[in-house]
Amino acid sequence: MFFVICSIFLIRQCASDMTCSKIPNLEQVTKNERLQNSTFLELVDKSLLRCVQYCFQSAACQSFNFQQSYGFCELNFKSRIDSSIEVAQNFVTSDIILWPERLAGPCWNHNCPNNTLCDSTDSLGFKCVVIGCTNDSIFINSVPSYQFPFWSTGHEVPRERVCETGFYPSNPVICQSNGTWSNFQCIPYPSSCIEVQQCSSAYGDDEYWIFPEGRSKVKLYCYGMDTSSPEEFITLHFPNSAEKSYYVYENHSSCSVVKANDTYITDNNMGKSIFHKVKLTLHNLKIYRQDHTFANSSYLAYAYGSARDCATPASSPCPVLGKMVMDFRLTSFYIDSIRSSWALTSSATSVEQNVTYSSNRQTFSMNCGGDCGGCFFNNIQMEINEIYEPETNSAVLPQCV
Repeated sequence: MFFVICSIFLIRQCASDMTCSKIPNLEQVTKNERLQNSTFLELVDKSLLRCVQYCFQSAACQSFNFQQSYGFCELNFKSRIDSSIEVAQNFVTSDIILWPERLAGPCWNHNCPNNTLCDSTDSLGFKCVVIGCTNDSIFINSVPSYQFPFWSTGHEVPRERVCETGFYPSNPVICQSNGTWSNFQCIPYPSSCIEVQQCSSAYGDDEYWIFPEGRSKVKLYCYGMDTSSPEEFITLHFPNSAEKSYYVYENHSSCSVVKANDTYITDNNMGKSIFHKVKLTLHNLKIYRQDHTFANSSYLAYAYGSARDCATPASSPCPVLGKMVMDFRLTSFYIDSIRSSWALTSSATSVEQNVTYSSNRQTFSMNCGGDCGGCFFNNIQMEINEIYEPETNSAVLPQCV
C-alpha cells in the first residue's frame, strides 16, 4: 500500500508541472535510456502520468519512453527485457507492469483490441476508440507478419509485406479510419520475359526482376521485346570465355608459346569467344551453349563451356592451352555442379587440367586440349542463388497495367 500511495504522490508532483522538466526519482523509471525498434504509437503530452495512462489504455503496450523536454510519449509493444536499449538524454523508460493499475481509472481492466485505445471519458465507463488496423487481416499467405501489433490510420503497407513471394497488391493497401484495410487483390509478377512484354508495351529490352513459378525472384535481361518471342539472358559481370586456342608451342622443350598463323588457324577451326550475356532456358534453368547473341569472337565462334587446343600432342610435356571460364558472380545464379556434366572429345588424346570450382559454385574454370581436341560441357545446369541478391535498383520490377 505504501508503494502505491508513494508512487501516486510523486506522479502528481510531476503532473502538476506541465513542463515536467524534473522527473522524480521513481523506482519504476530508468533515466537517460530509451527502448529501440519497438515503438508502435507516438503521442505528445507534457505529463509523465498521462504517458503512463496512455500505456494502460492500449492492450498492446508493454512499456513506454517519455522525453522530458518536449513531452514525447512513445508506447512500446515490447518490455525492457525483450528490447534493445540506447542511451538517450532527457528520456525515461519503464515497463507498464511496474505501475499501479488504479492509474488507468475505468480502463484498468479493459478488453479493447490492439488497434484501439480505451477512452475513459464515456459516462458509462469506457469505450474503445479505433486508432489503426491490426496485422491479422492484411499479412496473408506465406508472408511473415510484422512485429508491430497494429498500424496507424492512413498507413500504407509496403507491397512486399502484403502478398506472398511472386505477387503484388493490385492497389495501395492503406489503413482506413474504421480500422479496416482498403480492398486489394494479389496479382502475380511476370514469370518470364514474354509475360513482362504482355504487361505493358512500354517494357523494352532491359534488366528485369522475374519470378519463375514457385521460385524466388531472379534478375534477367529480356531480349527481343519487340518480337513475338522475347528471350531470357543472364548478364555476366566478369570475363567468360570459350576457345579452341589459336596459340601453339614454338618449342616443346621450352614450352614457349606463339600465335599461329592465319592459315593454320583457319585450317584447324580455331577461335575464341568472350561472352557478355548467356541465354537461359527458363523452364529448366539450363544454359543454351550455342548462342552468341552477346558474345565477341576472334576467328571461329566457340560454344559456351568448351576448351580445345592444337598445341599439345600426347607426347608433349607442356600444359594444354585451351581454357574455358564460367563466372556468375553478381548474378542471381550459381552452377549446379552435381547436375552439370562435361566430357572429353577424345579419351585417348584429350587432357583436362586445373579443373576448379569456387566454393560457392559461382565460378568454374578448366584447361583442356590435346591433338586439336579438348572438352566441353554437354549440360550446364543453373540454380537460383538464395543467399545473394543483386542490388534492387539494378533491374526493373515489372507490374501489369
